[in-house]
Amino acid sequence: MGISDIASELVNGNLDEAAEKLKEPSIWVAIVIAIGVLVVVLLVIRQFGKKAKEKFNAGQQATVAQVILNTIRLFVVIVFVITLMNILGINVSGVSAFIGIIVIVIGLAIQDFLKDIIMGIHILTDKFFDVGDTVLYDGIEGTVEEFTLTSTKIKALADGSDYSVANRNVEKIQKLSNVINIRLLIALEEEVENVEKVLKAACPKITAVDGIESAKFLGFDGYASSGSNYLVQVCLENASDRLPLRRAALRVLNIELRENGIEIPYEHVVITKKAADKSLNIPSA
Repeated sequence: MGISDIASELVNGNLDEAAEKLKEPSIWVAIVIAIGVLVVVLLVIRQFGKKAKEKFNAGQQATVAQVILNTIRLFVVIVFVITLMNILGINVSGVSAFIGIIVIVIGLAIQDFLKDIIMGIHILTDKFFDVGDTVLYDGIEGTVEEFTLTSTKIKALADGSDYSVANRNVEKIQKLSNVINIRLLIALEEEVENVEKVLKAACPKITAVDGIESAKFLGFDGYASSGSNYLVQVCLENASDRLPLRRAALRVLNIELRENGIEIPYEHVVITKKAADKSLNIPSA
């Protein structure tokens, strides 16, 4: 006795007959066994996924491993659904034809989904980025935590927030290097030679910070509205430490500039008071 018989009884309005057929233990045993097998298989795949993540915690191998595991999960679920339908007496060939028609009908409605998959394959083959890389997305610096053929999961370095980016928007994701360029604004009145001397002397102190490989003074970098720009380049051991190490480097530079009496300009707000409007007979203060 299959579930198709039960469906037929329900359609014909024979609720009592359908209820009696639902009491057949064989139907529920088949469902429970099928679900149990699915759960066990998915748990095994999950366990393999954890081991793969421990072994390939970053890089292209981790990215490929995630895509393969996600594909296997999808395949297992499809096989489970087809097998369960066979056990319950549902005409799989008829259902398959119906599903094919549905796929054609909704094809236009899933264009974005298809774009995500195509771009996901493109990312994978052309190595745009890998799991573990530090990237910039919409002004947010973060680490690629997970990659699938449809989306990329990014964890923000600043607060640990998670962002899921559709792969069709990959052009908004920029892979960051382990190099930081720090632009410093110095007052125009300061002598260039003195500023260069102080900033060069600060570089070894920046290099001494844990996690920083080297620091180099690059020189004058143009004028700004309230001063001159100077550039210091910092090379990190790990790009994912960009935010705390940038703050550490800035702290060293700030201390060096202040100890040597070099002025760091800031925005000045000028408030003026208009003269009293005599035409309105408003007395001056």
